[in-house]
Amino acid sequence: MRTFLFGIMLGAIAGVLYAPSTGNRTRSLIKDKYGKYSTEIPDMIDRSKLDLQDRYEEVSMLLHEQAGPLKNRLMGLKEDVKTRMTDVRGKIEEKVDQMKDQMNDVEKQNKGEEDFRQSA
Repeated sequence: MRTFLFGIMLGAIAGVLYAPSTGNRTRSLIKDKYGKYSTEIPDMIDRSKLDLQDRYEEVSMLLHEQAGPLKNRLMGLKEDVKTRMTDVRGKIEEKVDQMKDQMNDVEKQNKGEEDFRQSA
């Protein structure tokens, strides 16, 4: 908006410097343009402000509408990951228990062989 106003000012200055009209006519034109723009610019600013507020509300509502389903989906995915991690943990614990049993069996077998050698 500042750029727009700055452009109007530069245009007015350039118009005054290069105007083929007389001083009285130029001052009259400047006064008319000032009167016209001094009422139009605040109206344009108000309309722009209202338009931006409307757009903000639309975007805000759209985000809220889409946030609910997205949140629900993420919660579902979170639960799915928890379930899968529990399953994996259970399988790992089973394998660890099997390995412990196998180690115990090997230790018993080794002890039996040692006892057999010592008795012989």
